[in-house]
Amino acid sequence: MGLFRVAVLSSLIVGQAQALVVRGSDGVAEPGCGTFAWSADPEARVARIARPNLDRNHVSPSGLWRVHYNIPSSGASDPIDISDTNGSGVPDFVEVVVAALDSARRVYVEELGYFWNLNDDTIGGGPEFDVYCKELGYYYGYAYQSGYLEIDNDFAEEWYYTKGFDAVRVTVAHELFHSFQFQYTGTDTPGWLETTATFMEEIHYPEINDYIQYLDDKVWDFTFFDSPRRNVVSALTNNAFPYGAALFPAYLYDAELRGIHSNGVVAIRHTLEEQQRVGRGDLNTIVGPIEKATERKIADLLSELWVWNYFSGPRVASLTGISTLYHHDASIFPSSPEPTTQIEDLSTKGSYSGEARAEGLGAQLIEIVPDYSAGGVKIAVGQTEGDLWWWRLVVRRGEEIVVLPMPDGNVFVGQWDQADDILFIGANGWPDRVTHAAAYTVTYDRDQDSTGLPDPLVLGQNVPNPFNTGTSIPLNLVASAKVRVEVFDDLGRFVALLADRWMPMGEHEIGWDGRDRKGRRCASGGYVYRVIMQDRSQWRKMTLVR
Repeated sequence: MGLFRVAVLSSLIVGQAQALVVRGSDGVAEPGCGTFAWSADPEARVARIARPNLDRNHVSPSGLWRVHYNIPSSGASDPIDISDTNGSGVPDFVEVVVAALDSARRVYVEELGYFWNLNDDTIGGGPEFDVYCKELGYYYGYAYQSGYLEIDNDFAEEWYYTKGFDAVRVTVAHELFHSFQFQYTGTDTPGWLETTATFMEEIHYPEINDYIQYLDDKVWDFTFFDSPRRNVVSALTNNAFPYGAALFPAYLYDAELRGIHSNGVVAIRHTLEEQQRVGRGDLNTIVGPIEKATERKIADLLSELWVWNYFSGPRVASLTGISTLYHHDASIFPSSPEPTTQIEDLSTKGSYSGEARAEGLGAQLIEIVPDYSAGGVKIAVGQTEGDLWWWRLVVRRGEEIVVLPMPDGNVFVGQWDQADDILFIGANGWPDRVTHAAAYTVTYDRDQDSTGLPDPLVLGQNVPNPFNTGTSIPLNLVASAKVRVEVFDDLGRFVALLADRWMPMGEHEIGWDGRDRKGRRCASGGYVYRVIMQDRSQWRKMTLVR
């Protein structure tokens, strides 16, 4: 069973001590490890907490870290692996901790531009940043705002989702990022702190995928996929929601890699810098920097995020073309989000009116279930509460998906009986946790049977296929349009952008030389190419043989 990583935070009431309450995987409330006072004075934030008393410590070759640990006595009730395969005199697990710390610091400082000033004077035996490896029971690790970490000493318990050294690595990446966060801000937005720290695990170790445990509705009672109407960045930290919500920064990152917008990862750092600048953390200090960095409204981003979420997990695991188009790990997610509302028997009812209701920065997924009658449906959505809702229509027919923004609030879907999925998604852009509403009406029209959607592009199979040194992708446009052609590997990772330009009406061939976006030769295997035109996308599979 998956467990929480915990940031142990101080009370925000100056001069009043308060223990953080966290929840273990057994659902029992437990007190946090530290009780200490918070102060607005950075010099006073070093809390006087009784740190673990461990027998040994190892100062890293870099001189940045002091890792504390015990060598268990013979016959200990909870023995740990103290193997020393290189004969250095330091257990392997301690060296793995040090390597993970060095790697995380390099990424955070040198690649992502975070401020570095981690030390605790001489507490713990010296100026180095202290990490204590000890038995933590139901928890992976703790980060203390006073300036040190506690990490489980073996990750061997049966209830851990990820075990062994992989668990050590992702936990260090997560907890050390909390320590970086604490340099910028207090604890006003704990949900966002956990969401972004969980995402940083994926930045460091995309092959481990520990974060997907928090999407499993068979294990957790309250998951991100279960609760699209909830505010995506300010959830409480005593459940799985904020950890699974790491899909939001992951989406910002993937969309940046694919050229949909820019600065998705930098936006995370900007939220902390803004909180430091204004001296507090609130939803505006998160929303503002994200909108500025990506040059998109938050509701626009969130409505697209829930399109990505919808096409993931068991819903699309067997559909390679779809599962590689959105979240890069979509095919291995343990669950898929379900629509919050289903509209059925529409040809009998004639019309249906309702309200989308969601917290600020939440969303509602509304599914229209065709009953195989001829005709189509008209969707009309209203804007209320300051016009901060953003809507998207999603229609899937076999190997084609249309994702259509609805800025004018009205769209017609014809030939609805041929659709596999009809969904419209409303995202609430209000930066608060208040539930807001927006009205919508869906009307059946038997006499309208055109598709009602943008004219299709015709995408052919690449030639040759399989191929070795190069291949051509044929496509036919019925009108001039801006066309984007992308390549993904069979795990959904973005590989190359082949075209992103306006093309005239007619037949075209797009070439691919089997290299990624950095010019490196791609390995043999299956790939997917996707063509996007006017919010319509088609894809096909191809095989590269070296």
